[in-house]
Amino acid sequence: MTTPTPTPTPTATPTPAQADAAELRGAALFWHVMDTFIRPQAELGYSADERCLAKAGEIRWDQDQWRLLIGENRCGTAMCLAGYISHVAGGRWLITPAGDGTLLLNGELTILGYGYAQQMLHAEDGDDVDAIDTDAFQGVRAVSAADRALRLLGLDREYNLFSSRNTYERLVEIGEKVFGPRPTTS
Repeated sequence: MTTPTPTPTPTATPTPAQADAAELRGAALFWHVMDTFIRPQAELGYSADERCLAKAGEIRWDQDQWRLLIGENRCGTAMCLAGYISHVAGGRWLITPAGDGTLLLNGELTILGYGYAQQMLHAEDGDDVDAIDTDAFQGVRAVSAADRALRLLGLDREYNLFSSRNTYERLVEIGEKVFGPRPTTS
């Protein structure tokens, strides 16, 4: 008898191990992120203030942020669709918080962790060379969450998927136009 896989809590930190998400691409990755992470949080109806109350290890959906380290010790995180897609597929964030909230770049203390830098990932093979920043982050090759998400989704343009004005319903509508109807589960 097989034990069913537990459903992650809406604010659970997505890991590549969940549903082998690191291997998902295109429509399968989009719908996985929407169904596993975005929809449960949309149903909870967090206000902007509540999204900023993420606790240690939590990631809350905030369509206005690719990725923002928040909370008392920057342990919680807010991410938009692009951030979730990049994270769930195994992307390595450029800036990571230490246990005490100190921001690190490649394991070293950095002042780059405020703002834009925390929304960037280490560049990977396959990232668009024109999207890779090699100058701004102490020589570390970095790419934005949006550019990474486009590659992972197999898209050559954004289709407004990452607009900060998108609601969950609007994301579903765009997703159905771009990727076709949501797959049904049996």
